[in-house]
Amino acid sequence: MIAFDGVVHASGETGNAVFTALLVAVLALTVVGSACAVWAGRGGPRWVQGVASVVRVVGEMVRENEKKRFRKALRSTGRIRESSGNGGNSDGD
Repeated sequence: MIAFDGVVHASGETGNAVFTALLVAVLALTVVGSACAVWAGRGGPRWVQGVASVVRVVGEMVRENEKKRFRKALRSTGRIRESSGNGGNSDGD
């Protein structure tokens, strides 16, 4: 049983409870944010459109961060080279 009494038990239940609560909070924010994005797409109130804008911006930030991490991992394993900045197009088009 998980106790929320703030005492660290021998099995580490308090740490697990905090981690679980954090994951549930992130999941709830994700679901609410997604619902607001859908509602805003259908012409919801201004506050919903504001929440949807924040969700879109955070989503773009996460996506860009994941792309950078993926590229860095590929570079470190030698699977791809450093980009020359032309999008991989060698003929200059």
